[in-house]
Amino acid sequence: VSLVNFGMGRMILGRMVGNAGGEILELALRYAWIRAAVAPFCVVDFVAQSFCLTNLDTKTPAIAVVVASLVNLVGDWILSPRYGIQGAAVATAMATVSSCLILLRKVKKTTQEWKDLQYSTEPSNPPSRRNFKTAADNEEPPIQTQVVNGSIEIVERTNNEKPKRKKNLKNKINGASSTKVEDVPFWSLPDRKSLVELLGLAGPIFFVMMAKICCYSAMTVRATSFGIVPLATHSIVSRVFFFFACFGDSLSQATQTFFPQVAKIEKTKLLKRLLLMSTFVGLMISQAGNFILSHLGGYLTKDAAIIQLMAKYSPYISSAILLHPFIMFAEGTVLARRDLKYLVGMYISTMILHFSLVASPLSQTFKGLWQVFFGFQAIRVVQFAGRVIWNTKQDAKENAVSTTAAAVPSS
Repeated sequence: VSLVNFGMGRMILGRMVGNAGGEILELALRYAWIRAAVAPFCVVDFVAQSFCLTNLDTKTPAIAVVVASLVNLVGDWILSPRYGIQGAAVATAMATVSSCLILLRKVKKTTQEWKDLQYSTEPSNPPSRRNFKTAADNEEPPIQTQVVNGSIEIVERTNNEKPKRKKNLKNKINGASSTKVEDVPFWSLPDRKSLVELLGLAGPIFFVMMAKICCYSAMTVRATSFGIVPLATHSIVSRVFFFFACFGDSLSQATQTFFPQVAKIEKTKLLKRLLLMSTFVGLMISQAGNFILSHLGGYLTKDAAIIQLMAKYSPYISSAILLHPFIMFAEGTVLARRDLKYLVGMYISTMILHFSLVASPLSQTFKGLWQVFFGFQAIRVVQFAGRVIWNTKQDAKENAVSTTAAAVPSS
């Protein structure tokens, strides 16, 4: 990604900016180069965040977000007045690096705890560099482990007492894997088998992300033909949309984290809760977005024409924001089920339809462009919600068959 930005950034941005060109192109290019410089940190940040969520650690990602937000705000306040958009890019880059380092520190700490636990439960292993002491050295009862709810827990036992839990490291046991934790380095390249498995999962998800970016970028390219004021308005309202989209994205991450770990009979309850949360979040953020664009436009720009245009068409933007949590919740469910063929197939068809509508006369005005985007959102809601409903019915049938089979007495 970084190499593409540095090598082909001018050509790509030039096509996106179109006739606007000139100063806008230079500013966009500098911004893209600064962000591209920290793109590797951004990728590592996503991986480390997924690692934490997989281990049901939501605290560390939350801390990383708070720290990154503070770094970004302070950086904007200090650098933007003097360096403009380049200062804003530097502030965002520093926030990305800060979040990445916090998450990496947690990943390293967790993997070290796994190693420590393994050493403490294998008597044949010599003491590690941390100089683990044996129970005989301290004349204390030996440390033992037990499995509770699929997790390894250290317990301490005395001669006349029942086992007492001492520390839960929340390490899930994978019975299919024979690889020792100590054999897995903190940084490593995947072997051939792992690489194939990674590409099988990451490939479709990468395509989906690129499809979304292409759909959003197509709108920007179309907006360049409207003139400077509509283009600037489109840029601002897009930033507002993506800001509130983060609330919906969190529902997707929550679904992918908790859905696979819930028993089949409990999945329907979880989906109902997530649907209720999606409804609440969608209503809140759509109203907040509409209020900001309608009444607080002066805090986003000083241009009266842009403020007026934002207020005039704020209902279309807020409607698109309203649907986003439902899309992310349903899409997260599809991802949690690893239903990747369906996901890719739907995005191929949706992307083709979206490109056709953006290029059509329906999108020849600012109003029409955001009406088409609302249609893009509505199509995704129908696609993924329909898949979730179908999968839920299939689960219900399987549960009914299993219950019936269990109730039939064996002869």
